[in-house]
Amino acid sequence: MKSIFGLLLVVSLCTIQANAQTKVTFNVNLKPMLEDSSFVPGKHVLQVKGDFFPFTATTRFEMKDLTPKDSVYSVTLTFPRRFTNKMLTYNYVIRSISGSEMNEFLPRQLDLKGREVELPPFYFDSFPN
Repeated sequence: MKSIFGLLLVVSLCTIQANAQTKVTFNVNLKPMLEDSSFVPGKHVLQVKGDFFPFTATTRFEMKDLTPKDSVYSVTLTFPRRFTNKMLTYNYVIRSISGSEMNEFLPRQLDLKGREVELPPFYFDSFPN
């Protein structure tokens, strides 16, 4: 009986911790940049960088176009619960194979609320009003 109670306690704690995490899907629509060849797959990569874990000073996450017909590049990251109700500052970066970078002009921000979020696929360096 004690082992069943212990198992239920462990499962409950894991569920509570998992629910407090914030899962964010970052999306960028690169259609205009693909059309004018300012972004060329294989020559360029799109990455997202931010100001706290799982981002680090040197860690960026590469975004992929999982459905090539829509030109939307995505990556999903999970932020630990200690960052719930914190403001994430992030940006998208285009890197070429030669090492040059194109950064967005303004920083983006997202309030992490401990739930799953899918960001709309805005264009690179484009901000909603």
